[in-house]
Amino acid sequence: MRHLLAFILVVACGSSPPPTTASPPTTTTTTTAGSSAPAARPDSPYDAKVWIAKLDDPRESERAVVELEQLGDPSAIPALGKVWMNEGRPARLIQVIISLARPLTPEEAKANFVV
Repeated sequence: MRHLLAFILVVACGSSPPPTTASPPTTTTTTTAGSSAPAARPDSPYDAKVWIAKLDDPRESERAVVELEQLGDPSAIPALGKVWMNEGRPARLIQVIISLARPLTPEEAKANFVV
């Protein structure tokens, strides 16, 4: 009898609660190495555009430089060059620009976790 009541309760109420919010679908992109990686969202910390926008903020600029260097995205080179010129040509920025401009083999990119 107890099992029958439990079964009726599950059927009447459903086995799981309905979702409260709809989460955005996760999309993947295929990289040049052939592996799939999560696609960058507009406010994603894995998108170089987010960190390029923070280069002008004095509180965020050093972290932005570090993050851009770790991402390894050469599209940040022009923005870093402008900051380099405006800030009196600091050595740290030219080091990052040089490291982003250096071509990597697929094996080097994988070893350095650069897409």
